[in-house]
Formats: sequence, structure tokens, C-alpha cells
Amino acid sequence: MKKRLLNKEQGKFLKSISAGKSVTEIAEKINKKFGLRLTSIQVRNYKARNKIKSGRIKYQKAKLVTKKEENYIKKIVAGKSNEEVAKLVNLKFGKDLTTEQIKGIKGRNRWSSGLTGRFEKGSVPANKGKKFPGTGNRTTFRKGHISSKHREVGEERINKDGYVEIKIAEPNRWEPKHRIIWEKENGPIPRGNLLIFLDQNKQNIRLDNLMLITKEENARINQNHLRATDKEMTKAGVNIAKIFVAIGRRKNKR
Repeated sequence: MKKRLLNKEQGKFLKSISAGKSVTEIAEKINKKFGLRLTSIQVRNYKARNKIKSGRIKYQKAKLVTKKEENYIKKIVAGKSNEEVAKLVNLKFGKDLTTEQIKGIKGRNRWSSGLTGRFEKGSVPANKGKKFPGTGNRTTFRKGHISSKHREVGEERINKDGYVEIKIAEPNRWEPKHRIIWEKENGPIPRGNLLIFLDQNKQNIRLDNLMLITKEENARINQNHLRATDKEMTKAGVNIAKIFVAIGRRKNKR
């Protein structure tokens, strides 16, 4: 006789929490409560066999800024560039917004700084007639001038997609830090492969949080929602994806 996946109590709990939740969320909750190691696929199959429906699942994208921060941006936006606004907001609220993110917030709310990005007819440049040290030109930067945005080789930043990058060469060459760390230990990443973060945190770049998989396996993981914030759950998801890939290849050979 085949062993049941869940006992009566566990099955009742799964049914009670299913409304509005994905199979990944359900798996995480039931595993935590009963100390199980169910995968998303097992939960999905169990729901199908027992005709358990989640209903409409709402996915909410985390807000980039709070209402308070948004109101502050609205208050200071007039007459300032996106870069200036980003600096002020980051300084006041301890955030790390980029100029592109500020531009997006302004665009969604239809806020205008009033700046056109060009000199209006009849306007006079602020530096007209002023000499910069070491140059005979009146309105140009002197030779060798370094921008205030310049970063030294070895400095780090977080890009707009949330990845940690490190500057590896001048003038502006950056590489993902997690890739550098992994390749230092294991050598170049083979063609057709990529690194994933087991706990889904792009800024957790410890070696034990990185795993090399093929792009084909990654596609299977995405298709079947096999990622989780728990490292071991994601590893199990990768193993399931490998099985799917192997089955697919065998079918193609036939």
C-alpha cells in the first residue's frame, strides 16, 4: 500500500491555508509547521488529486518608496535634477535609489522638475567668463578634471537590478561581484550556465548561497516555480529541474 503524502491533520492544514497562495508559499508554510520537506510539485499534485483550489492569487510588487518618502520627493522635485533628488532622498531616508528609479517615480506621478535639460533662449551660463585654474578656456573643465561621480577600481555599487557590482578597470568597467567570487574559487563559468542565489537574496554573495546551473535547468525552475527563500528547498527544486531536463532529452531522442 502506497504511503500517503500527508496525514489527516496535515491535509486539513494545507486546505485551510491554500486560498490566495502559490504552491511555493503553501509548501514553505506546511514544511515549517510539520517539519516536512515537501516540494512545490508535490503540493501542486496533492491539490490536484484532492481538488483543492487556491482561487485568484494576487502578486504584489514591493513598493520602491513609502508614502512619506513619495511626499518628500514631490515636495523637493521642482528645479532639481534626478541625480540631486536621489541624493537628497537617499541621505534623508538611508535608501539607495538610482537616478533612473527617481525618473520612474516622477513619470508615474507626472511630476515635473521644470528643467528642460537645455539652456533657454536668453539664459546665461553660471560659469560664463570664469576661468578655471590651469586652463586658458573660460567655460570648460581643465585637463585632467575628475568627475564627482568617479569611482575607484575596487569600489562597489548596487545596480538597478539589485546585484552587487565591483569596478575592475577604468574608465567604467564593472562586473557582478558574485560572479567574480565564484570564478575565483571554481574557474570560469561554462558557456550555457549561470549562477543562482539559493535564498533569492541577490546581495547574499557567500559561496554557499551560489549554485551553478544550466540555462535549460533554470527554465524548468521558472516554469514549475521551484525557487524558495530556503536554501535547501531551492536545492531540492534544482534536483527536480534536472530530472525534468533528463526526461525531456530522452523524449526528444525517441
